Amino acid sequence: MNAEDLTTELEDARKAAANLLEDLDAEREKLAVAKAKDEAMFASIGDGLIAVDNDRKVTVVNQAAVDMLGWKREELVGRVLTDLPLEDKAGNSIPLEKRPTTRALATGGALKVSYYSVRKDKTRFPIAITATPIMLDGKITGLIEIIRDITREQALDNEKDEFISIASHQMRTPLTGIQWVVERFTKKEKLTTKGKEYLEDIHTSAKQLTGLVDLLLNLSRIESGRMGITPEPLEVIGFIKDFLGETIPLRDKKGLKISFEDHPAELAVVTDKSAIRNIVQSIISNAIEYTEAGGSIDIAVTKNDRTFTIAVRDTGIGIPRAEQPHIFEKFVRASNAKLYKTDGTGIGLYIAAQAVDRLGGKIWFESEEKKGSLFHVELPLKFISNDPPKAGNAVM
Repeated sequence: MNAEDLTTELEDARKAAANLLEDLDAEREKLAVAKAKDEAMFASIGDGLIAVDNDRKVTVVNQAAVDMLGWKREELVGRVLTDLPLEDKAGNSIPLEKRPTTRALATGGALKVSYYSVRKDKTRFPIAITATPIMLDGKITGLIEIIRDITREQALDNEKDEFISIASHQMRTPLTGIQWVVERFTKKEKLTTKGKEYLEDIHTSAKQLTGLVDLLLNLSRIESGRMGITPEPLEVIGFIKDFLGETIPLRDKKGLKISFEDHPAELAVVTDKSAIRNIVQSIISNAIEYTEAGGSIDIAVTKNDRTFTIAVRDTGIGIPRAEQPHIFEKFVRASNAKLYKTDGTGIGLYIAAQAVDRLGGKIWFESEEKKGSLFHVELPLKFISNDPPKAGNAVM
């Protein structure tokens, strides 16, 4: 190769290198712009954002999360997220296996929970957490948590609960008075057949309103943490039979067949009578309400070694499969239930589930739309008040 050819080749190489540098500079500028956009986006998000790897170590955290948690960015990045304090309403530390980060990474599914976070300065605040795994080629490579301070929302909920409690208490007295006057009027006065029917309608409506008020009072006690448990002896079989006696007017009106034959002759337990009534009333009343005329309801009680189980099977409208995971949530009613009975509250099963949880039991069901439901409740034969309640049913 002569000198002229070598000079030409070197010049071509110089130009190619210059072009490559220009391309690299352009790509570097694009990456810088993209990074600036990402940083601006993270900074503009009002909610806290935390990204972690598969070892639960923080890789990215935005300013909102830094401000919310009270830790410096350099104190958070590289730290194991599940080492940060997280508590339930009572102040108990959430164990590692129940932390949203751990659960979402283990299952690969998004998770929404509410707990209490503790800042570096030891102040405590309610926090809503949405944990979503990051998937790449079908594998989990990390997780993103969106966190939100829900102090204001909780304050509003507390104000709402207080209003419900006060209003319910105020309503209960006149409703009781109406029932008492109607009962006395029916016994003491001479009435026409039509007059008796009118008074019976008033009495029935007053009883329904009283039942609704009682539900609201129970809801208020649950939400405020005032749902106390007082263990006392209770004979379960007679208790259920007494409640079934209260349902005779409605079930006779619908022509329902109710069977309560599969049970021990007696079953003595130690439990909270009010909580048991909430459970029995909700499950059996729902079976009666949502079973069409001429249908049947079967109730059974089984005694186990340390527990007893109440099972209620009906031939009612059932619960759509897609809606079943939410049926124990507050104010939730199945779509077909809303069409079948427009005036339901959606709090009966929520109260029942909370009562079961407080008693340290379990509640579950199987259901098929248009074919009916089977509800099970398992409770301890002897509840001891200082035993910590299980957290299997309550959703934090």
